[in-house]
This record gives sequence, structure tokens and C-alpha cells, in this order.
Amino acid sequence: MNILKSFRNELTILLVTIFTGYALFYKISISNIYIEKQREIKRSIDEINRIIELKRFWRDRATHKRALEFKNIVSEKKISSFKKRTKSVEVRYRDLSSKDLNRIVKLLVKNPFIIDNLKIDRDNRELYSMELRCRW
Repeated sequence: MNILKSFRNELTILLVTIFTGYALFYKISISNIYIEKQREIKRSIDEINRIIELKRFWRDRATHKRALEFKNIVSEKKISSFKKRTKSVEVRYRDLSSKDLNRIVKLLVKNPFIIDNLKIDRDNRELYSMELRCRW
């Protein structure tokens, strides 16, 4: 008991130091969690803004008109079928040259279409057939 009385101040300082260290580590961990939550919220907001921007593209009337370009980009005899619905297009081409194929692919890449099905077959050495289904 005498030992406790003689080292009472030192024990108090030791307990206060341990408590202060614990409080410091707690503060640092909470600060890191807060920073990570802020980054996550910023990422979510950026993603939501990107979705809103894409929805504007997809709702745009010009997108519907651009979908009709799939019919006009090559001659009528190269189109085996063309179906345009409200928000999708299904086209089958045959006897395409490499230039025609490149024009179609450029049109597809430049516009905000979601590609559901894209199948390109080589019929013979220089001609291709293509099946395309996309939506917006």
C-alpha cells in the first residue's frame, strides 16, 4: 500500500498518457474514415452526373434521327432488313465492302448507342455481312 501512495502521481501520469494516446489514435482513425466517406460521396455524385448526362443524350431527338442514318449510310440493296422501334434499331447488312463497314462502325462509335448485338462475318475475301442491334 505504501508503494501505491509513493508512486501515485506517476501512475496518474501513466494513465493520463495511455488515455491521451488512445484518444489520439481514435481521432486519427475517425479522420481517415471521414476523408474516405467524402471521397466515396464525391465519386457517387460524379457517377450520378455522368448518368444524367447520358440520359440527356439518349432522350435527345437527334439520337432518333442518327439511328435512321444506319439505313442511309449504304445503298438499299446492301440492307437485308431494317427495323426501327421507339428506342432501338435492328439492321442486317450483306455484301459490305471494308469502306462501308468502316462507315457503319464510325457511326456506331460516334453516337450514344448501347450495342446489344454486333456480329460481323466475312463472306468472301472482300465482302462482309453484319448484324447490328442497338438501343439508346
